[in-house]
Formats: sequence, structure tokens, C-alpha cells
Amino acid sequence: MAIIGETVDLGTWDRTRSFFNQILEKTVSTGLTVSEEGMCLIRVAENGQERVQESNAGGGEVWMGVSLMDNSSIATWPLAENATVPAAPGPYTYSVQRTNLVAASMRVYDVTGAVNMTVGAGLNQFTFVAATGVVTFNVGNAGDSVIVYYRYNMTVAERNARFQERNVNNGAGAAFGMVGVGVGPGEIYTSEYDTSQNYDALPVVATGANGQFTITGGAGTDCGRAIKAPTPEDPFLGVSLYPPV
Repeated sequence: MAIIGETVDLGTWDRTRSFFNQILEKTVSTGLTVSEEGMCLIRVAENGQERVQESNAGGGEVWMGVSLMDNSSIATWPLAENATVPAAPGPYTYSVQRTNLVAASMRVYDVTGAVNMTVGAGLNQFTFVAATGVVTFNVGNAGDSVIVYYRYNMTVAERNARFQERNVNNGAGAAFGMVGVGVGPGEIYTSEYDTSQNYDALPVVATGANGQFTITGGAGTDCGRAIKAPTPEDPFLGVSLYPPV
């Protein structure tokens, strides 16, 4: 189930809304690991054998599917928050609910002005400090309603509280270098996406860095289309998956 507010979730993809055309068991590229569920996996050839690994947006990637496995070390989580820029005389700052944010992970949408803000110090711009979670706005946006999207590093205690301890026999996939792969056509609702990108218009989705989904147009390979943008009530990104190449 999805995280709604502070309820507990048992994985990085929502099993109640996701489905796949086929689930395969694939060997992971030598020397690499797949760290989480719901991540973009690409296809590579190694010694005449098909293997998979997390996408890295390095160019020329061949889309395969998404990882389906027991989570080993869930480290980060996406959130979206409704907020209001303070009115005059300021200060024009807002502190998100979490600290220790992932660098360059933030996106801000100004609901009042109906504009996507950019990083900077001018009108319709913002800056943020990853360590503290403090977002600073321009005086020209005082009083505006905004939505702040970001990814943060969870503490060990929070990770255990949200996702529970792993079961005793959960290391088999890693020990044998295998991973389950959910293959399209299908749909996935996942937490593994680049939170700094804008999914509101439901764009084509591509393989991104660190095994995360992102929007098309970069070095990654198109792998689906967004069918649900993240919201404060439901931070998962919904993707309609293309079949593997």
C-alpha cells in the first residue's frame, strides 16, 4: 500500500496498483548489485549472456524492466508537502518535515502563480539547504501557496519502522546474483524516481541515474509514460511500462 501521511509501507513499489505482463529471474551484471525494488533495470550482454543492472543514464541503455525483490537497504524516500511562503516582512523560508535531503532532489511548484520554480534568488526561484531542509524564497513570492517535492535520507530507526526487519532467508537473490524483473506492458507505482523533475503533465518516462525513473529528453532510454504524478497525499509515481527492447 502507498504511504499516506505517516502510515507504514512495506516496499518501494505499491503492489495493490502494479501489474506486469511477465516476471522473469535474471542474473545481475558481474560485480554489481540491485539495491532496491521498483528500480529501472537495463539489459546488457556479458560473455554472450543477457544480464541486467540498474540504469545510469549513460546513453545507449537498453530498457528491460523493474526490479522485484526483497529490499536490502532502503535508504531514501520521496515526499511532497503543501506549504505557504511567509508573508511580509519574512523571513521567506519554509522548513520541510525532514532533514538530510538528497542533493539536487528538490522541485517546487507555485500553486498561486501556476509556475514551476527554478533554483536561484530571483522571482519564482528558490534555494534550499540539504542538511537542514530549509527552503528560501524570493520576497516577490511572499504569501504564495506552493508544493515542495524532495527526497531525503532516512535514519535507520525510521527505515525499520516503515519497512520492518528483513526475513531470515532474504539473502538468496544477492548470494546467487539474481533479481526478479517485472516486464511490461504493465504498470508500476514506485518511489524510485527523480523528485527534481516535473511529472504533472504525465510525460514520457526514461531510464535515469541511480536506477531511478526520470523524464525523457536526457541520456536515458524511454521506458514508459507517467500515468500518475506524485502528490502530498500519494508520493508514488505511476508509470505505464513499455515492453522490453
